[in-house]
Amino acid sequence: PTGIAGWSEFGGAAEVPFSVALSAPNVLVLPAGGGGYSVPGAYQEFAVTPSQTYTFNGYVYLPAPLTPNGNDYALLQLGFYTGPNLTGTEILPVFSSPDYGQPNPAPPGTVNLPVGVWTPISVTGTAPLGANSMGAYILDINADTTATFYFDNMCLSVVPEPSTVAMALTGLLGLAAFARKRRV
Repeated sequence: PTGIAGWSEFGGAAEVPFSVALSAPNVLVLPAGGGGYSVPGAYQEFAVTPSQTYTFNGYVYLPAPLTPNGNDYALLQLGFYTGPNLTGTEILPVFSSPDYGQPNPAPPGTVNLPVGVWTPISVTGTAPLGANSMGAYILDINADTTATFYFDNMCLSVVPEPSTVAMALTGLLGLAAFARKRRV
């Protein structure tokens, strides 16, 4: 691993200073390759609990127009594995965000990226039974030499289970009722 603490980078991905970063002077850049579907990216591994739902989100920035009619896009993925530290067998499905950019042909849900604007990007997936680890991936799928993407404020969070949310709401309602009763 190089660059960003906890992240492993490949294909030329790097942490770089960026004048329009959202929260810090540095962002993750996934540079355009020489074409031919190079795949620069970064990933981090996490231990997981089966049946728990995870959301990986942040922001993506396109600094220059993509090649017209090209096949260039960024995406996030969550992949689950039977062993620790991304070992063992990968358990399907792999959860992917929509394609951000211009895949060709464009599948349903594709997000067109405006140039010079930070755009929210997100993927959610539930750890299958037997999963012990998860890879959170940031990828630049590019066929052309203009497909550079920047990422900032990336976050992995656990989605609360409905029973946890229900218990929290019940507790809040109980506190509200108690406070109201004390005022009467």
